[in-house]
Amino acid sequence: MSSHAVLVARQPIYDARINVVGYEVLYRSTSANAATFNNGDAATANVSVHALLDIGLDALVGPLPAFINCTRNILVQRIYEFLPAGRVVLEVLEDIAPDPTVLAALTRARAQGYRIALDDYVYSERSAPFLAHADILKVDIPRLSGDEIEQHVKRLARPGLQMLAEKIETHEMFERCKKAGYGVFQGYFFERPQLMHGRRAPGDRLLLLRILARVQDPDVELDEIEHLVGTNLSVTYKLLRYVNSAVVGAADEIDSIRHAIAMLGLERVRMCVVMLVLAGFDDKPHELILTALVRARYCELLAAAQKRERVHSYFTVGLLSVLDAFMDRPMDDLVHELSISPELEAALLRREGPMGATLDAAIACERADWPRVVATGIDVDALRTSYLQALSWAGATDSALSGAAGGN
Repeated sequence: MSSHAVLVARQPIYDARINVVGYEVLYRSTSANAATFNNGDAATANVSVHALLDIGLDALVGPLPAFINCTRNILVQRIYEFLPAGRVVLEVLEDIAPDPTVLAALTRARAQGYRIALDDYVYSERSAPFLAHADILKVDIPRLSGDEIEQHVKRLARPGLQMLAEKIETHEMFERCKKAGYGVFQGYFFERPQLMHGRRAPGDRLLLLRILARVQDPDVELDEIEHLVGTNLSVTYKLLRYVNSAVVGAADEIDSIRHAIAMLGLERVRMCVVMLVLAGFDDKPHELILTALVRARYCELLAAAQKRERVHSYFTVGLLSVLDAFMDRPMDDLVHELSISPELEAALLRREGPMGATLDAAIACERADWPRVVATGIDVDALRTSYLQALSWAGATDSALSGAAGGN
């Protein structure tokens, strides 16, 4: 393991319509992880910032702004100047005191074109001097009472200042903060099922998910794939459209499912069906589709790095791990309806077995739960490299298939 290995993750930031408007980039060097997280010395700051530069903003966040946590040393020593002003938002951590040196550093950063966000912000007499230097307030919602959620907006809102509600874990809290006047949101609310009394999933969605589960089985026969895809007219049409598109570059027109499978090969058919099925959930945030793809590929790559057998099963467990959010139903109900293997069921419901452990590591890295990541014992270089490869693969897959998935 490299002495300067860096773990990295990203967490989406949404607007009120649940469109992704940026990502917070979270990172930790393994040397810092072995010590304490509150060691904000210049050496740790340099390792973190340079690692981010080595990885590249495009690989992590695409064209969207990256929110970067800043220690006092990053601000005062101007280490952030390595990063392009138009691409990043500098997050002032909550443990930094608003002394004259720090406030002067913020004035200089804003003059250079950097936007400033105050992290985990709760108004107090101590924190008030920061307000004049902020473009975004990231309000720590769990620390506030119900009345204080509204009061923070009324007291602090001003033209040009974005109010970001962070650590939003439920749709109910998202709706409450949106009604209170917050315009930007961060948290894992989009991954949780929005349960409604008496609600059941539409039959066609359940059929699509059964197709999805079977297609990912490495032992599935081509005849069975042909039959499964053929049971859904929409998937059939979009698969044929995809094969006939310039993306694939087929020399001849494709006129049957079997012909399409022969042209694409089993692996590409799997990926295509994954995207087309997920795209059918058009009432869900697009970021949830990307999360499913990233997590699935990440689990598969980690399994390969650990020399596991049947790595396609690891893709499946990652993909199905967001099933409850797609279907708005408890996971245990869904896995029984899909009739999946006991090993896969144990991984999804109880994080048991090698697949469960790998899924646990993937989710921990995705959410920047660094102590839990390190506790898995998986090589940190493999974790980082696999995550970045998964991000790249998911983005490319999304781009290549979104045109076909958008057809009616």
